[in-house]
Amino acid sequence: MILRGLSDFFQRIVKRTIKANSLDGLPNDVILEGIMSHLEIWDVLTLRQVNKRFYELSHHAWLWKRMLLHSTDIPLPPLPPTSRHTPAHMSGVEAETLLCRAYSLDLNWRKRSPRCLSEWNFDPFHHIVEMTQSPGGRYLVACITDPQHKRYSIGVYAMRILGPPRLIAKLKTETKAYGIRVKYVTIKGEKSLAIAFLQREYYHASDKRKADDGFIPDASQLSTYHEIDPDVKLKYDCTAVHAPLADLEFLTDIAQMSSAAEFVAKARRLPPPFRNLVSVRSGPDHRLVCPDIEEMFDSPYLAVAKWPRSVILKRLDGGPLVTLVCPVGDEFAAQPHYIKAIKLLPFENKVFVVQELHGPVDGFGHHTSPPTYVFATHRVVPAGDAPVVLNPQFETHNCT
Repeated sequence: MILRGLSDFFQRIVKRTIKANSLDGLPNDVILEGIMSHLEIWDVLTLRQVNKRFYELSHHAWLWKRMLLHSTDIPLPPLPPTSRHTPAHMSGVEAETLLCRAYSLDLNWRKRSPRCLSEWNFDPFHHIVEMTQSPGGRYLVACITDPQHKRYSIGVYAMRILGPPRLIAKLKTETKAYGIRVKYVTIKGEKSLAIAFLQREYYHASDKRKADDGFIPDASQLSTYHEIDPDVKLKYDCTAVHAPLADLEFLTDIAQMSSAAEFVAKARRLPPPFRNLVSVRSGPDHRLVCPDIEEMFDSPYLAVAKWPRSVILKRLDGGPLVTLVCPVGDEFAAQPHYIKAIKLLPFENKVFVVQELHGPVDGFGHHTSPPTYVFATHRVVPAGDAPVVLNPQFETHNCT
């Protein structure tokens, strides 16, 4: 008994000495501010596995918010531009999740062969025709339809919430929406999610009646992914709407706290979240393709290519059109060509344009050579008080 008592006494003395000379002997604020705040993300996650004390300290909100503010070497995903998504208002779990996902994506993207780290499915309760995500993946915006493909809508799903993603807003459209683009913008001082999309319908009312009676396909059933040459004429519409982020976040909060039936009942008592902005229409000879939204000249702009060689720009907060006619150069002017894709370059106040050129055709109407593509950037000017038509010379171009 005496020997066992002496053994326990010496063990306690040794443990105290070891603890006094280890990290366990330091105060929590010293460990957080003096050590853990200077570690890399994965080092903090590794230290979390040492013991219960480090596990609790590694979950401290101050630590992850500080790391978020000083993580200049990691590209962070875009967040909705609201106060809720600033470090001051984010929870520690939100800051940790954001950093870990950004760091994991950066490591994966730098690999020779990036791979999918995880995947998951959810039931959208509608048939999805086309979809895209908002910057950062907070919302999924999709063209949804019923099983009969008769009624179409633009649906907004809240993605990063407790539980499966939920449909929180829906906007009815006349026909199938395609070419969907989304962007966080400020509309007359209000932070919003802007959505642009294309629609098309038969140009003549008689053709629309034939489609309603089933004699010809519905315009929404025509392919939007391949070039088509329909036997009847079509008209095109490019529409831009916006939903204030405050309304979307309020609907998201309701969705997380309510069942599906309760959410629908509460949402119907609220005003619709969507507001119409602008619409650009065109007839059968000038199809509209490839819409885009960006902030340029301190204002949000909608851009859409008007077949064959024009780009239409319009401010989302009102104003006249700017029409940019895009040349391809004298050496290609004789070849049939049209715009294939466009992208606004906001920091340069330019538009990047891809045009497709076709060579001669044989007696059967087939091209004798593959198409040539011209890549060019064109400078644009801000919209004024009257419509403007620009016919600039391209600044840079490449052909392939």
